[in-house]
Amino acid sequence: MSDKRFSTAVTLKRLSDEGSVEAVFSTSTIVDSDGDRVLSSAFRDGQHVGLTWSHDWQKIVGRGVVRVGPSQAVFAGKFFLNTTDGRDAHATVKEMSAPPSLQEWSFGFRVLDSEPGASGERVIKRVELFEVSPCLIGANRATHTLAVKRVTGAHRPGPALAALRRRFFAGLAARDRAERATVVALKARFDERTARDRRIGAEVLASAMQTSARVGGYR
Repeated sequence: MSDKRFSTAVTLKRLSDEGSVEAVFSTSTIVDSDGDRVLSSAFRDGQHVGLTWSHDWQKIVGRGVVRVGPSQAVFAGKFFLNTTDGRDAHATVKEMSAPPSLQEWSFGFRVLDSEPGASGERVIKRVELFEVSPCLIGANRATHTLAVKRVTGAHRPGPALAALRRRFFAGLAARDRAERATVVALKARFDERTARDRRIGAEVLASAMQTSARVGGYR
């Protein structure tokens, strides 16, 4: 499974439906930092999809449907406020979406069809969408939360619980940074090994050509 992560400024609305959320989780107007441009038509309008917390499939925090527009795909759904994970995710997205927005959105997917673009980017034409996630780090700056609908009369956590939640989500952020650093290090090691293998291959080929020249060619 692959994932794409997006962020931008947020428009936060106080609406009456409890726990509802709308977010643009993909746009086709720009090329992201992975060198991809995902067409909005890559998604299936009306698809039901789960909402997970930062791609953790053990933390399903809501569900919704995909609404596809000419240049963007929108998740329209609701947090599970009858679960602890759902309530925590809703509260965090609401706080992170307050101006200036720090909230980012992501989706997990598998590429089904793609082609090279005019500027060298990969144009993703069709995907299998697995889930949508609020997350911390984005690759694309052209998506945003449209609305986070508040819970009427919601209980405000006390100072001790609020501090515990802050430590919890700080731990998630640290884990996310550590995992990303590990992936970057592994990619660097892979690139180094690939370059070494290519260099060795070139040396072996050059040596074989020199030998062939001395003995008058291959037999």
